[in-house]
Amino acid sequence: KVLGFKHHQICRIETDEELRISVSTLKKQIKEDRLKGKKPFCVIANAGTTNCGAVDSLDELADLCGDEDVWLHADGAYGAAAILSEKGRELLRGIHRADSLTLDPHKWLFQPYDVGCVLIRNSQYLSKTFRMIPEYIKDTETNLEEKV
Repeated sequence: KVLGFKHHQICRIETDEELRISVSTLKKQIKEDRLKGKKPFCVIANAGTTNCGAVDSLDELADLCGDEDVWLHADGAYGAAAILSEKGRELLRGIHRADSLTLDPHKWLFQPYDVGCVLIRNSQYLSKTFRMIPEYIKDTETNLEEKV
């Protein structure tokens, strides 16, 4: 809802017995959606859920998303900081392959106030999305540097 998507534009994928996204079901759903003329563009994977700590198969999802040209976002708001431990590194294997990642340092990293972060693999996407060259400058200068 925050991003403006309607209910029918979001596809929920069933989970397995460990509450992880079923990669085989996701693969079938992407194919079905494309046959219907839909354009799947993003998979949001869990990198440690708040309620039970479930972590999706990030490596498998990264493979699928790479093959299907779909953005992979890892929601690590709660669990991403676990990567600092040996066990957490194993559980979060593949998180480095996500196109974007959210994490909340105040949850495990002892920040005294709420802090939310989003990391984007390719910084050019941020530049292209948020660049700005004010109209009043375009008329007066050439070879402008983009304002980010």
